[in-house]
Amino acid sequence: MPEKITSLHNERIKAVVKLRDRRERDLRQLTIVEGWKEVAAALAANVEMREIFLCPEFGPAPEQISRLIAQKNIPVYETNAAVFEKINYGERREGGLALVAPRLRTWEDLPDRGDSWFIAVESVEKPGNLGAILRTVDAVGADGLIVCDPKTDIFNPNVVRSSLGTVFTVPVVIAASQDAALKMFRKRQLRIFAAVPDAEKVYTENDLTGKAVFLVGSESEGLSPFWLKAADVRLRIPMAGQADSLNVSVAAAVIAYESLRQRNEKGDRREERGEKTREKRG
Repeated sequence: MPEKITSLHNERIKAVVKLRDRRERDLRQLTIVEGWKEVAAALAANVEMREIFLCPEFGPAPEQISRLIAQKNIPVYETNAAVFEKINYGERREGGLALVAPRLRTWEDLPDRGDSWFIAVESVEKPGNLGAILRTVDAVGADGLIVCDPKTDIFNPNVVRSSLGTVFTVPVVIAASQDAALKMFRKRQLRIFAAVPDAEKVYTENDLTGKAVFLVGSESEGLSPFWLKAADVRLRIPMAGQADSLNVSVAAAVIAYESLRQRNEKGDRREERGEKTREKRG
């Protein structure tokens, strides 16, 4: 039976609340995962889960998740509504919250094939945008997300929530510096594509296949001069209205899906050529 917590002043509850602060998260190497879908994603990714808090008043845990929690022998604490409201990070009331110790990937964890491709972000500050970009990386089947600004808090609980838990399933590498990221891009022979409003060519006019990394910058400043200089190709998304740029997560999605379309098209062409070759040989 789970231990019951009914006091707002319980030390364990106070410890959870402190994790709203990034310094505390960095110190304890823990973050908050709120919502059963996100908890399920963390469990599926075998992320180390330290504690589960549930509130029956907001609904039971899904049966499949309950079985996994029992199998992994994760400590479970049952709270009342008032206590859960205190630890709940956002406004959702699903009745499930976990503390996890997320694992950052290294460059060695990323694939290095002839068609490896990545999305990279620089100084993207809004958790909602980071979460949306992670969902795009997941959706298009890119090989990972590279964070080129070590100040970015990729495991902010709002990133976890807005990514729907894909922050645990998408390989994420945080570069120690711009120079370190560039060095690795060059070592892996990745073509660097930079999304900028004043590029000469529209993104659809470029070959976005092969080994590549697609860079998007902060919401307010865009990409830094460092990356504009380092880029092999600059991409522009055409704008027909008054605004001069898209939301950074939307821009990343537009470019990523064009790259996916081109990759699929090239794959179809290769398959057609292969079939014709087989027919000739036959």
